[in-house]
Amino acid sequence: MKIQEIYGPGKFGLSFEFFPPKTAEGEASLFKEAERLAAYKPSLFTCTYGAGGSTRDKTLDVVSRIRRDLKISTAAHLTCVGSTRSQLEGFLDEAVSRGVENIVALRGDPPRGGGVFVRPQGGLAHADELVSLIRERKPDMGIAVAGYPEDEGRESPAEAWPGNSPSGLHHRTTGAAAGCRVRPAPSGPRIRGEGRSARKAE
Repeated sequence: MKIQEIYGPGKFGLSFEFFPPKTAEGEASLFKEAERLAAYKPSLFTCTYGAGGSTRDKTLDVVSRIRRDLKISTAAHLTCVGSTRSQLEGFLDEAVSRGVENIVALRGDPPRGGGVFVRPQGGLAHADELVSLIRERKPDMGIAVAGYPEDEGRESPAEAWPGNSPSGLHHRTTGAAAGCRVRPAPSGPRIRGEGRSARKAE
């Protein structure tokens, strides 16, 4: 199921987010947790990946297996961090070949220890650019975006909320214009279905 069919006016969508496991034991734990959480009839399972794009292949392993074995819709996270445009296109090609129907398109956080996001050489700087790339390369892909309630530049608290942050609002609205199907409301923080179950599986 495409993500735009899950969320929308008058709809409630429950989702759980996982981080790819690093060990065989963690992998077994993750899928055990996924089976347990499936009893709550979630609309979606999503899977992120490690800093700088590490464990990215594992992300596709997780979402494709959940979709296949549990028959629940999934979405793979994809960020601009540490990737060229060509590498992002390669990820999308692989995702489609594995039956992935949805992408959560994110700019991503700077690598650990880096205070400011820097556009990768040959890469993208903002999620709206990533949304445009996905829409260009995979027009049938479901796309969601996310955003901090504060601006990406981490301004002072007085400037933090989207209504006071022209640059933050700009990239959220251009993300929508670029073709994302689901985005958070600009009035406050996003609530996600993650937590102990996601962390237990690491």
